[in-house]
Amino acid sequence: MICPLVKTAFMITVSCPKINSFFEDEYYNDYSPMKRDENGTSEFQQRVYQLCDEFNDEVDVRCLTCPDCGHADAVVHGYYERYLRTALGLVKIKVMRIKCRHCGKTHAVVPLFVVPYSWIMLRHQVMIACDRCREVIDELPSLSESDVWRLKDKFKRFWKQKILSGSIPLDPDGCADTSAGCLSMYGQQFMQIRVFWKYKIKLSNTLRQF
Repeated sequence: MICPLVKTAFMITVSCPKINSFFEDEYYNDYSPMKRDENGTSEFQQRVYQLCDEFNDEVDVRCLTCPDCGHADAVVHGYYERYLRTALGLVKIKVMRIKCRHCGKTHAVVPLFVVPYSWIMLRHQVMIACDRCREVIDELPSLSESDVWRLKDKFKRFWKQKILSGSIPLDPDGCADTSAGCLSMYGQQFMQIRVFWKYKIKLSNTLRQF
C-alpha cells in the first residue's frame, strides 16, 4: 500500500514501504557493484530500476491531486532519471512525471527516501543531523568531508529550530516519522530548501492521507 501522499511545489512525495525499506536496510551487503550484465549495468542498479518500476506502477495517478489547481485529473507524462549517492556508488532512480489535464501543469512523483533537489538520501541526511557524520562518510565513499559539513551547516541554519519547535522526532531508524512531521508541519521534506527566485514566492504544501 502506498501512503501518505504529500503535495509539494512541483513534486508529489509518496511513501511506499517496500522501496523505502530497501534503502534503509543494509542493501550493500547483498549486491556486488562488480556483477554486471552484458550492457554493463550493475546488479544493484538493475534491482533499483526494478523497484522504481514497481513503485511507479503502484501509484494510482488518478488519485493524485494537482498541487496547483487541486483537481484529481492527472495522467502519466513521462519519466526521467536522477542520481543518488549510495554505499555502492552513484545509482540512478527512475522518476515518474504526471500532467494535470485540468491546468496542464506537470509534477514529479518521488519516493519518501528522496530529498528533493539533493543527491543525498533522507536517511543519511538524518544521520548527519544526529551528529553521525563519520558513519555517513564511511558508508558513502563518494561523499567528502566538506560535503558533510556543508549539510550539517545547512541543518543548523535552516532546519534545527524547525525540528525543535515542532517536536519532530529525528532518528535515522525512523526516517518516515521525521519526514511525516516535516511535511505535515512545514510542507517540505526534511532538509528540503527551495527558493523560486523567478517568481519571488514560496509555494505552500499540504498533506493528505489516503
